[in-house]
Formats: sequence, structure tokens, C-alpha cells
Amino acid sequence: MPSAMIHLLVAGKIPGGEDPLFRLGSLAPDYLTQRAEKDAVHLRLEPDRFAALQKLAGRLDLRNPFDAGWLVHLLADLRWDTEVIPAFRASVSDGADWFPLYRKESHRAGYALYHRSSWGREAMRAVLEADLSALHTSLEVDLPALEGFRRMLFRKHEESPADSRSPHFPPEMLERFALETAEEAAKFLPQ
Repeated sequence: MPSAMIHLLVAGKIPGGEDPLFRLGSLAPDYLTQRAEKDAVHLRLEPDRFAALQKLAGRLDLRNPFDAGWLVHLLADLRWDTEVIPAFRASVSDGADWFPLYRKESHRAGYALYHRSSWGREAMRAVLEADLSALHTSLEVDLPALEGFRRMLFRKHEESPADSRSPHFPPEMLERFALETAEEAAKFLPQ
């Protein structure tokens, strides 16, 4: 589960990924707060997450930017959970609780993208300003909760330390992850 800015980095590598509703969709699955609901939406309860992702792709209108962004979010999480997190866990000393350390580093990496990239602030502002009245999706989305989520994300990034850095998730690693995820997403999205 990469941070919001890492999801926006991935979105920016996809043709059409600058669309505000695509960007919003690329963050939206994380608006849920209940762990069981979040795990179900992220397909973590499925025995084969990739097969479940393919099945979901067949049910969504992937010409719809929000739906396409939603799918790309789930793909990025699947790749991050299976490729990045195991390497991070292996880097943590035995006996240490890896998860709080991971969250701290993931947030630092996201805040660094927000403050130091040429696109970060504009991408997050586009999420904040995406027109929810133009949102048409077959997904069940609680619009007031989504509105609160995007405002919280914007505020959190605005208030984050401008000097954030993550030695565990440096910009070149994140760039490589984003490019590879975008290549994988291209197999799902209409051209």
C-alpha cells in the first residue's frame, strides 16, 4: 500500500492520468476506514488477487477515468504489497515491529514527492478540485466520505514537513515502480 503521492506518481505515467477524476480514482479505494471493507475492496481477501483484479477490470467501464484510476490503484497496491513490502520487511531487524516503520517511511516518501516534485502540489490540488458532480461510476462510492478523504489528504500534505526524505523509498526507486506499474496497467486500459 503505497502512499497517496506514490499513487499519483503512477497515475501521471499513464496516458490520460492527468484527468482530475482519474487522479481521484487512483486514490479513492483508500477512503474507506473499516479494515474488513478496505481489505475486500483491495481484493486482499481473494485467494488470487491478480485474477480478481482481471475480473474486476471486466466489470468496470475503463473508458471512465474514475473507474480506470480505481483499477490502477488496486494494481499498484497489489504490486507494492508483493514486491516492495517484502523487501522492506526483510530490511527491518528481527523482532522489530516493521509496520510503524514502514508507514513512517511511506509517508516521508510521499511528502518528499509532494514538496519536491514539479507536479506534486498540482496533482493533489486537482484531486481536491475534481468535480464530484461529474463522477459517474458503477462502483459503490460514499461521496461525502470521499469528499472528506480528499480534503484530509490535501491538508495532511500541506501540513507535512517540506524537508521529508525516505532513505528506504528514494525517488529513483519510486520512479521505476511507477513506470513498471504503468506498463502493467496498459494491459488493462483501453488505448
